[in-house]
Amino acid sequence: MKRSTVSDIILRNKNEDRIELRKQTGHRKVLTDREESLIIRQIKKNPRVSAPKLASEIESATGKKVHAQTIRRAIHKRGYNGRIAPKKPYVCERNRHKRLQFAKEYENKGEDWWEKALFSDESKFNVFGSDSRQMVWRKPEEKMNTKNLRPTVKHGGGNEGSIKDYFFQSVLKARLQEEWEKIPIDITKKIVHSMPCRLKEVIKQKGGPTRY
Repeated sequence: MKRSTVSDIILRNKNEDRIELRKQTGHRKVLTDREESLIIRQIKKNPRVSAPKLASEIESATGKKVHAQTIRRAIHKRGYNGRIAPKKPYVCERNRHKRLQFAKEYENKGEDWWEKALFSDESKFNVFGSDSRQMVWRKPEEKMNTKNLRPTVKHGGGNEGSIKDYFFQSVLKARLQEEWEKIPIDITKKIVHSMPCRLKEVIKQKGGPTRY
């Protein structure tokens, strides 16, 4: 028996009137720090990876069977949570540079200038229901990171594509006109007056999608 072990026993007997070790309480840690770090590296690389998939990868790498809930606890402990990926229009590299250039050119224009500007845009609308959701692992401050967004494409395929049927075109046009007329003028003014803040956000995101 080591001298240090004997010393520990003597001290326990003197200070606590016992010689045996206290029983360990709580659950035994399943994942090592190294395995937890491996999980975090994986979700940083691919925020959409699921907990069952990570459990399978841990088993392949270490031979250790781990429940998906254990994976989730390890991720939460490091400050990450599962959140719905925000839908944001896809911004290609070419358009990202254009957005950034535009924002820098007009960032110092005041509200009066923007009230005289003419705005135009095209948008994609769902006719037969909403899109499915995608979850990502992220920290609270990482919401607008490109990897944590769900890119959308205007006039994309599937039930979101261009509506060729004349009946549905007319119905959609009428519905949009009704909704447009319901928008109070102060709402549109508020959006116009927010342009300086929007441009600052574009610059902050280096031309990428913003929270607006």
